[in-house]
Amino acid sequence: MNLWRVGIDEISGRSSIERVGLDPASGRVTEPPRPVFRGSRVIYTQDISPKGDWIAFSTLGGREDPFVVRSDGTGYRQITDDAARDRGPKWSPDGTRIAFYSDRSGRYETWTIRPDGGGLEQLTKATGPARANFKQGWTAG
Repeated sequence: MNLWRVGIDEISGRSSIERVGLDPASGRVTEPPRPVFRGSRVIYTQDISPKGDWIAFSTLGGREDPFVVRSDGTGYRQITDDAARDRGPKWSPDGTRIAFYSDRSGRYETWTIRPDGGGLEQLTKATGPARANFKQGWTAG
């Protein structure tokens, strides 16, 4: 079992995703933290795929886009690249899609996309003054 954390260097502002080996029976750390990914932007949110082989995360700042990286640090790629604020990526239970909330339609709505960046689909279309509320896990409501 592994424990994941996002570390932020207070001096440089660089973020990193780190993997720590953990024995689930004893709750003891079995391996020291190892960086999986380091970036120059602040990592805002992250989610581990159902099989544990991919990490989806979004950045905070001038550009807010979701990214994916394999849990061993390879395969890093940005899955959206536009002016919209794309936040809070969450894997689908089967690991084939990533849900996130975005203001790309002029208001925050829930969208899904494949991990390769294709197949962008809008899931919600809120009416009235309220914005879409994306909750923890694979739900919108």
